[in-house]
Amino acid sequence: MARGECILEPGPNSWLNLSTSLLSKEGKAIVTSDPDIQCGTIAALQALEPTNMDEYPFYFSDDEKESDIGMATLSMCIRENPYATMAELVARYSDARNVPYAHVATVLNEIRRSTGFTMYLRNRGDNTFQAVQWTPARVPSNMTLLPPPKRRA
Repeated sequence: MARGECILEPGPNSWLNLSTSLLSKEGKAIVTSDPDIQCGTIAALQALEPTNMDEYPFYFSDDEKESDIGMATLSMCIRENPYATMAELVARYSDARNVPYAHVATVLNEIRRSTGFTMYLRNRGDNTFQAVQWTPARVPSNMTLLPPPKRRA
């Protein structure tokens, strides 16, 4: 499989399909317990799988004059499933850019906290793009995103 080839299908627990080089088995359990990716989850992921912030640069900017590859990829990941949870969005970005999950979660959580997410929709009338604020889907605390247990035959 080529680097940057997104293999994840839209789905509520897509992070379980990431390779262990991007998210370990223990990390998958941490994310499954909090698919909204709160600060405690990010701290647990960083402790489990530390990364150097300089090793994986991001190019997020609202300035149209800059090359913001990060925003284009982020918009693409949002557009693939507009009903995604934060955990799924992070998994899609991590898979597309081949960047460790904990690192992407840290950066995207900062964007969510500071400016929020933007999704770009094409206006069919004049073929321009319109920026629309987007928020990840929230998972109720009494719900699980794991598949149901297998039935015994």
